[in-house]
Amino acid sequence: MTHDSETPTHSTQVITACAFIHHTFDGVEKVFLPKRAETKKFLPGVYELPGGHIE
Repeated sequence: MTHDSETPTHSTQVITACAFIHHTFDGVEKVFLPKRAETKKFLPGVYELPGGHIE
């Protein structure tokens, strides 16, 4: 079974994973926090940790 982030699940367990990515550049701690595309149906324009569904 596959699942996309735009379709709600009903009585189905969906396993996901995400990553907290950080690094120090020139003495400044940076965090990678991408922004969802404005064209996404679910949570457009929201900043979130990178990740996805696990098959």
